[in-house]
Amino acid sequence: MNAFSLFPAYSVVKLNSGEIGQVVRTNPNWPLRPMVKILLGRDGHPLEEKKEVDLLHDDILLITRDISQEIFTDTYSEL
Repeated sequence: MNAFSLFPAYSVVKLNSGEIGQVVRTNPNWPLRPMVKILLGRDGHPLEEKKEVDLLHDDILLITRDISQEIFTDTYSEL
């Protein structure tokens, strides 16, 4: 079971803060609390300085949903 994660590395996720990030590392014992690199701010614009947040140690931030499929569909729908 530790080999699987709801949010595997490279997943694009939306956080409860409204920010968008990409999973950079999973926490095997805590599959809902990976390390996430924040890419887009609450306003939807790219951050000048990307920051990494370990959700295992952040009690406020949570992943609300995986939007990887939406990103893939929007990017490659014209192929």
